[in-house]
Amino acid sequence: MNAVQSVQSRKIMLSSPSSSSSIGKHTSSQLSCFYEVEVTLRYSNTPRNPGRPFLGCPKYNNEGLPYCKFFKWADGALDVEQEIEDIKQYLLRKEEELRMDKIEF
Repeated sequence: MNAVQSVQSRKIMLSSPSSSSSIGKHTSSQLSCFYEVEVTLRYSNTPRNPGRPFLGCPKYNNEGLPYCKFFKWADGALDVEQEIEDIKQYLLRKEEELRMDKIEF
């Protein structure tokens, strides 16, 4: 499996402090946020992603409550920019591993 396939095959979770949403409702899935609480289905109201469904921590946007920043688009589409960033990070880690292997020899 190459780097691209590896990144594409795993779940991508995003954290976006500028995301906003409409009032959410619970999903019928058993997917949980990082607090191990069932995620909430919400709809983006940002100019970039109007009406796009996403799953998030149910504590998000509740004044005074800490939230875990769990975020995943619910429409199944991968965010291309995030996918590219994930691939870059994967390649940087592999490059560092190779560099460390050379130092050991």
